[in-house]
Amino acid sequence: MVDYYDAERAFQKYVHRDIIEFTNKWSQKIITNFITWKRYYRNYYILAEQMLGRDEMSQKDFKTYFWLGLPDSLHTIFEPKVQA
Repeated sequence: MVDYYDAERAFQKYVHRDIIEFTNKWSQKIITNFITWKRYYRNYYILAEQMLGRDEMSQKDFKTYFWLGLPDSLHTIFEPKVQA
């Protein structure tokens, strides 16, 4: 079975640089609807949870990079709610 389907190649290993590039790219975008929000959320979790599962990222970094990937327009909306 392994000869016909190389499962190891199908598994992409993301690294720290990938998370930084992802957050930099998304922080420049504008999220104005729920579809775009879900796309950001889903793509972030695909990248970051893999690293979290391998203990290459702490839970604090996981949350911090999620926040840094959000555009500034959302920071101004969410920040007062998060602090409350």
